[in-house]
Amino acid sequence: MERSDTKFQIKLIFSQLFRKLFLRNDSFSLMWILTIQKTVQYLKTKILYIMNQKQLFTKLDEIEQEIYRLNNIISVMYVDLQSVCPESGKSERSEGLSYLTGLVHEKVTSEEFIRVVQELMNHPDF
Repeated sequence: MERSDTKFQIKLIFSQLFRKLFLRNDSFSLMWILTIQKTVQYLKTKILYIMNQKQLFTKLDEIEQEIYRLNNIISVMYVDLQSVCPESGKSERSEGLSYLTGLVHEKVTSEEFIRVVQELMNHPDF
């Protein structure tokens, strides 16, 4: 059974259940209808929350990957500067290192990075 078939089957079962309960028109049936509606609403809320958390973790991972790449480039340039870089190229290499270090600092202190981290830290499961 495919996923779309499963979704269809679940919708069909819920609609049949609602119809049977609604046609009985007693207080017990109405209580079940309300309970099912509340459960469905709760599940929708949870799914949206999980999707939001996944998006936040994806964004955090993207930013961390960018910082990681920049730090790797900085490491290679620093080793080059200290070992094989000719004297005439040291000032340019130092400027490049300074620029890349500034980019890393901007990424780590950016509003987007701080917002994502704060939202994830406010998660009740943390």
